[in-house]
Amino acid sequence: MGSTTDCFFHWIPGWPHREDGRGSTSTFPDSVGPLRWKNPAGCPKLPTGSERRSPSWWGEGKFAILGNSFGGLLAGRMASVFGNQVLGLALLAPVVHPRPRDRSGPRRSILHRDPEFLDSLDPSDAREFGQMAVYQSVGAWTGFRDAALPGIRAADAQAGSRLARRYQLDTDSGQHLPPLKCPTLIITGRQDHIVGFEDRLGLLRRYENASYAVLHCAGHNVHLDQPGSVDTLLKDWRLRVQTTTS
Repeated sequence: MGSTTDCFFHWIPGWPHREDGRGSTSTFPDSVGPLRWKNPAGCPKLPTGSERRSPSWWGEGKFAILGNSFGGLLAGRMASVFGNQVLGLALLAPVVHPRPRDRSGPRRSILHRDPEFLDSLDPSDAREFGQMAVYQSVGAWTGFRDAALPGIRAADAQAGSRLARRYQLDTDSGQHLPPLKCPTLIITGRQDHIVGFEDRLGLLRRYENASYAVLHCAGHNVHLDQPGSVDTLLKDWRLRVQTTTS
């Protein structure tokens, strides 16, 4: 999105809904890639307002952020901390409440299931696919196989378990910062049984220039269940960021 802008993809290594960050890549240039931390012993420490100018974080540069799932929680906090340095924020099925018991969401639902096709898959692949897919067909499997399964196979399960034991941000990091005014996009799946979709409405109070979309026939992997719609929304967000900064 230009020489001064970078997007960072976030996800959880070793988590049941982890991916390799390749969903909806047609929207972004080749230079866009994931920001990883190694050997996490819990939720990574994010900068406070007083720390945000440290060269070890970002310095004075401007950037845009895209976060998915747990990465949406991280991205939203970082956007609040860095304030005017953030050119845009996009959140895909973001976590709002780290503790599952605090979330509002639908029950697990499957809108279409092709038993014959599922039986043709390797049992472990079918199990991973079946845990998340709302529409369980050949076409849906292709996206999951290409964008999610490599990350599942390569993930560090022990790292994910350590992170799960401390699945919250520090309460004093960015808590009292003003609302974010940059172009913001929030996309959720109507059938998302992991984080739900209702809790995301509260984010609109924090992000003054936000677009909010709830996509039907989509679960927590909303960008895989509805790739065309998500790609269109991301391209519109990208254009808003470019227009704002030009």
